[in-house]
Amino acid sequence: MHLTYRFATENDVLLFYQWFNDYEVRKNSYSGNPISLDQHSKWFKEKINDKNVFLLLFLDYSNENYPVGQVRIERIGQEAIISISIDAEYRGKGLATDLLNDACLCYFDKYPKDKIIAYIKKDNKASIRAFCKASFDVVDESFLYSGTESFKLVKQVYEEKI
Repeated sequence: MHLTYRFATENDVLLFYQWFNDYEVRKNSYSGNPISLDQHSKWFKEKINDKNVFLLLFLDYSNENYPVGQVRIERIGQEAIISISIDAEYRGKGLATDLLNDACLCYFDKYPKDKIIAYIKKDNKASIRAFCKASFDVVDESFLYSGTESFKLVKQVYEEKI
């Protein structure tokens, strides 16, 4: 399988809407409620127009550019929060690590001194494994994020010289 990616555009709003309302995505999200199309459309437009948000759409080049998933990295200061979701047809194929690595390389190319943070619910073992395989370090296994006990993982490439 050959993956490629690009930044999301307004034309991707319905695809992302379907992914964000997928049962597994909602289950692993910190906001488990379904999202209305109107609410999602407003949010999506804000994100794709925000220079501090990397909203990447990954495509299977070997399958007519079929969309396989998305990674969002949202910059706040010199930190960024990352999230990922994979199309149901492509889950369990080990793609998450590749998507995470590519997205982080894209982000660090622009912001090499930043660090990227992931918050993952403790019972989401597949995501924890994928992030660890993508060289994220577990910094806290009992972090309270959005009222839920979670893993906090961090990735950075720049080390300050002392």
